Amino acid sequence: MIVKTNDLDGIELLVCITHLFRVERLRYLSDVLCSLYGLGVARTDVFVFTDTDNLDDLSILRRLFSKFESRSMSVSISSHPEVKSDPRMLPWMHKALLKQKHADLHRPYTHYLYVEDDMLFSSGNLRYFLEFRPALKPFGLLPGMVRYEYNDTDHDIFTAGQLGKQDLVKKTRIICGDTDFIGLDEPYAAMFLLDREMMDEYGSSSSFEVEASRGVVGWGYIQRSAMGLTWENVPPGFRSRHVVPLRSRTTIPDAMCWMKHLPGRYTNDYSDTSNFVLGKTRMDEIFMDFAEDDRQTPYIGSSLFGVGRLLVQVEHHEPG
Repeated sequence: MIVKTNDLDGIELLVCITHLFRVERLRYLSDVLCSLYGLGVARTDVFVFTDTDNLDDLSILRRLFSKFESRSMSVSISSHPEVKSDPRMLPWMHKALLKQKHADLHRPYTHYLYVEDDMLFSSGNLRYFLEFRPALKPFGLLPGMVRYEYNDTDHDIFTAGQLGKQDLVKKTRIICGDTDFIGLDEPYAAMFLLDREMMDEYGSSSSFEVEASRGVVGWGYIQRSAMGLTWENVPPGFRSRHVVPLRSRTTIPDAMCWMKHLPGRYTNDYSDTSNFVLGKTRMDEIFMDFAEDDRQTPYIGSSLFGVGRLLVQVEHHEPG
């Protein structure tokens, strides 16, 4: 089901983007802003958090951002030179603005997006979230995203953040209408999207605070800043709060939850580094549950999903 354009008319979106100023990375940031420009919502207010206070740098940013100004979209700069001694803190600078804007009821936002400056958030991603958030809500689950990159050698789509193939049979699934949802071993997506209710929960959680979040999960500073509610109030049987949809009668995550990692540096990195394992799993090979000697056969037996685990059928109604 595709959310109709007029269903987006009531969406007022606050967007926070982290940009450690590098001229060579502006190409990614411009692509991210262009995608946000095309969301088709009533209002999009973008705040770009950067470490630079250099006048020439700021002039470059303002010139670039002016290309995306319209009656429904604004782009502002939030400069934080104080983080130059510890750039890991830059991704945490948006938290105060989130709380401030959420508390301002004069013209409230309906949704809050945090995204890194090289992650492409599309109108398809937004429509997917709006469609399935209500269906997953009773089970304490949230629509998740999958980062992907294009592999220049294999000429195919690879996941950017998964560490290898995952055993589907051992996972719990949720069924929303005709769509199966399942959790990833590595739920990090370099972004989070919240509605107002989720923002209430996030703002009062340990995940919202830089030091308190250490006790939630052992991720680094940058990763914790983008985890949102991933690890808060995780339902039994699931690794994290986020689940992703599978394309009908396949084990491939549906493209509506894909977000492109623009640099493509993980899947195309074949050097002997700690990041070598990232980006080496093809999108259609994330979930495998058959014998090692039968790897040419895709698993599509929906009645066997989650053998020995909780299996939940969700009644799914289209909004409207």
